[in-house]
Amino acid sequence: MAAALAGLDALVLVRFAADATLVPRDSAWFGQATPDNGTVPLRESELYAGDWLGLRALDESGKLTFLTAPGGHM
Repeated sequence: MAAALAGLDALVLVRFAADATLVPRDSAWFGQATPDNGTVPLRESELYAGDWLGLRALDESGKLTFLTAPGGHM
């Protein structure tokens, strides 16, 4: 899968500010839930460090964008 993501021109991850469907909301940005109801942000995760999906490579090349849209889940 990393090879497939590496071929992207850009990846835009969008979360909704009042999302009640995705819990935690940051999972829209590949954030990972913790047992204490917290979140490990993508850039602090093992997924990012190991670059298993190619997200770190996209980020380091300026091709990963994080956006927050107003409202609830669409």
